[in-house]
Amino acid sequence: MAEKDQQVFPMEPTNAQLNTDEESARVHSEVLRHKKRMRRLGCVAAFTVLLTAIILAFALTVMHIKNPKFQFRSIEIGISASARPPRLHHSA
Repeated sequence: MAEKDQQVFPMEPTNAQLNTDEESARVHSEVLRHKKRMRRLGCVAAFTVLLTAIILAFALTVMHIKNPKFQFRSIEIGISASARPPRLHHSA
């Protein structure tokens, strides 16, 4: 009688257990992929910031350019006949 009241456990997992195991493995895989993508994005962002800082430091120290000086000794401005604006004729 005691044997009849005891629950029997199957040796192999049922389909429901397989589906939940597969689903949990898939979710775990997606979480790992997301973490890897975020780490890669962080590395690219850090590299970009570092590269920008190096270029800025190089531009401000080594490539120090003084303000250019422009000197005009003479300026000649001429208007040719073809550069005149066209005349508009109004008829009343």
